[in-house]
Amino acid sequence: MAAVDLWVATGTSHEEDSEVGISHFLEHLFFKGTPTRPVGVMDREVKTMGGYNNAATSYDFTHYYIVLPADHVELAMEVLVDALLNMALPPEEIERERQVVLEEISRKDDSPHGKLYDDFLSVAFEGTPYSRPILGTPESLQVIGRDQFNDYRHRRYSPENIHLAVCGQVDPEAVLSKAERLFEPLPKNGSNGISAHSFHPKPKTSEFEIKKDVQQTYLCWGVPTHSIQGTEDEIALDILSTVLGDGRSSRLVSRLVESTGLCSGVSAFVWVLSGVGLFAVEASYDGGDEKAVLDIISEEFDRIRQEPVPEKEFEKARSMLLAQNAYGLERLSSKAGVLARSSAFDLLDLVVAYPERIRSCTPSHALEAIQRCCPRDREVRGFVRPENRS
Repeated sequence: MAAVDLWVATGTSHEEDSEVGISHFLEHLFFKGTPTRPVGVMDREVKTMGGYNNAATSYDFTHYYIVLPADHVELAMEVLVDALLNMALPPEEIERERQVVLEEISRKDDSPHGKLYDDFLSVAFEGTPYSRPILGTPESLQVIGRDQFNDYRHRRYSPENIHLAVCGQVDPEAVLSKAERLFEPLPKNGSNGISAHSFHPKPKTSEFEIKKDVQQTYLCWGVPTHSIQGTEDEIALDILSTVLGDGRSSRLVSRLVESTGLCSGVSAFVWVLSGVGLFAVEASYDGGDEKAVLDIISEEFDRIRQEPVPEKEFEKARSMLLAQNAYGLERLSSKAGVLARSSAFDLLDLVVAYPERIRSCTPSHALEAIQRCCPRDREVRGFVRPENRS
């Protein structure tokens, strides 16, 4: 098998105010036909080869991939580059996909997690493009048409922004030669995928509440940071989030789920992009237990900021991250994605050195990193709570 993953270093953070949601909307139209492959032909061609295709959009990137038997890898590259260079953008498909995205927005607003995270980011990263919803809004989608798509493609879908990763039973030299021929017609325009937005969080704590028809309370509690992508601080916070909320013996899961049953679920995570970062905890629990839940989370946040993690506990977190990294790279599609994303943000050397970087991080460095990156005076707390019932 082989995975062919085409990354374009552009996403929501690169959109103009008048085109919010265009990156994701265009992703929906990527496989919707070219002059030589009308609507539906690309999907059928990939399936005929025994493969599948898909795509995804985030704040800093959009990517399109095909996984299929390695014998057909060059044909997969042709399909992706044909779509990239020659997407037809039929008006009827634009309108059809507009409705599909509007339905996605509606479903996300109905989801407690989806609504919570969109509102959380709008508060945490206020004043930056990272506060915008990736899907856009019903209002922004209504004004995006074929001319806007073509203008956006001209600005952002340029060779400087495009990164292709191919993994599997392939000949690297043949793949490289094929890629050079396929991409030759694409004109350069000097754009790049690095976010132009510098985020310097200021001391300000925030809290908000959303009422929905739910049975339990959902919480996101975190600290927005400047971008730590590719730094040793990213490694340090990744280890600390594992200590805090990854696995049954992690501090929050042990106290809030295993020992007390106060939460039905709790976890900690680090979210790192080219312009911003976030260290956060998410939890779900019965509203009557809220004070106890918040007290424990606050205690553990303070504890991890105030004292170094014992070496044995720190080493366990290191081992978990190394195992997760190894398991993740077993799948060709995951490996291609990691390589293409790292190339897009000039981090290839660092991703190759990931195990060494994990092993070299110490509890004292991790403590210094979280004290500097995640002070208490920048915390944001968002809640989805059950609607009051008579």
